[in-house]
Amino acid sequence: MKKAFVGTLAVAVLALTGLSLAGEEPQYEVKGGKGSIEVTTKGKWHVNKEFPWNVKNNGAVVADKSKVTFAETSAKISGLPAGTLQIKGAVCLGAEQCVPFSKDVKVD
Repeated sequence: MKKAFVGTLAVAVLALTGLSLAGEEPQYEVKGGKGSIEVTTKGKWHVNKEFPWNVKNNGAVVADKSKVTFAETSAKISGLPAGTLQIKGAVCLGAEQCVPFSKDVKVD
C-alpha cells in the first residue's frame, strides 16, 4: 500500500510540474552577451511566448515581456545593463508541458 501511494504521489507531482513520465527535462540554454540575454531551446522544446518574461537587476525589473524578441525556439532581450541579472521565462514541450525558469546570467 505504501508503494502505491508513493507511485500515485509521483504521478501527481509530475502532472503538476508539467514534466513527462518519461523524465523529459527542459532543454534550453541561457547566454549573456554584450547588453543582452538569449534563451535558446533544444530538441522539441520551444519558448513560451505567453509567459510574463522579465529581467531583473537587484530585484528591480529592467526589461519586461515587451522588450523580448521571440522566435519559435529562442527569446532575446537587448539593451540591458552590465552585471549579473536574473531572467524569468518559460519553455514548453508541446502545448501542455510548460516549465517556468529563473536564472542568473552575467551580462557584459
